[in-house]
Amino acid sequence: MRRPALLLALVLVAGSIALGTGAMGTGAPGVRDTPVRMEEGCSPTTSGYRCLYGPIEVRKGSPAVTPVADLVEAVPDSGYITSMRATLVDAQGNAVARHAVHLHHAVWLNPTRADMTCSGLPDRFFASGKERTRITLPDGYGYHWSNEPVPPPYSHLSHKWLLNYHLDAMHKGKYEVFLRLDLDFTPEAEAEAITDVTPAWFDVDNCFDSEFNVPKDGGRRGKYKTTWDFRMPDSGRFVAMAGHLHDGGLSLKVRNRTQKETVFVSRPTYSKRDRWDLRKMSLFSDANGPKVTAGDELRLTAVYDDSRAWKNVMGIMIGAFVPDGA
Repeated sequence: MRRPALLLALVLVAGSIALGTGAMGTGAPGVRDTPVRMEEGCSPTTSGYRCLYGPIEVRKGSPAVTPVADLVEAVPDSGYITSMRATLVDAQGNAVARHAVHLHHAVWLNPTRADMTCSGLPDRFFASGKERTRITLPDGYGYHWSNEPVPPPYSHLSHKWLLNYHLDAMHKGKYEVFLRLDLDFTPEAEAEAITDVTPAWFDVDNCFDSEFNVPKDGGRRGKYKTTWDFRMPDSGRFVAMAGHLHDGGLSLKVRNRTQKETVFVSRPTYSKRDRWDLRKMSLFSDANGPKVTAGDELRLTAVYDDSRAWKNVMGIMIGAFVPDGA
């Protein structure tokens, strides 16, 4: 089902859709059969915060999918996020094996800032999938989060983020897991010279559910390609980029069609044991990253293998953009 941007924006008025709660007792492989001890919320660490969301129940054949998005606890301080990584853990904080529960995607949105590439959406500032990429911004750069209260009629959004996720159980049984988000964070009072970045979400199915299907033999010479174009509203540079593909993905490329230059290509690394078990995606982080000019047309191209059909896949590149003069 395709969800237009308006549907996700409705959560700004509707308020919270609560995550499920409960105790472990699953018998499912890869998850221990012990009581829940983890607590939802954001706790300080030596470098920032660790945020936990759950427990989330998922069964084989019954994926855990947010219909729109959940309101979840945000970092309880104003400041700059300089590094982000997400993963799945069990009730004791142990990593959940990828072959046990598949992290199709998890997206964090900031309801106090507007999205750069999709009008009407809250700011999609971080996302992760099976690859669990850690995005670290260059020294001196960060994503600014303001923990100030939101005035009525949207006061229910104060100190909150939005979370959209999709998890699949890969074996029989019931799993109850947590999404864990680890953040390096510099409080505003300590941030003397940090430049705010603007997330740039490039998506071949932007403003909808981001998913598409690759038909068997649907491309040319073994490759299926799909594209999406975006015209840059401002001049500036990208200081980081990271791609998100699913199994079967071959590459993601952002190209500046106006300047006839490649901005960045993100490529997958697959398991040595399984040709189509995607393990990670390439990224870059550089204060002197590629420059663009207001009005430049950027094209995202997602390339998949078409020797077989691939369902509900994605092609997303997340960039950290710094406008000139920032």
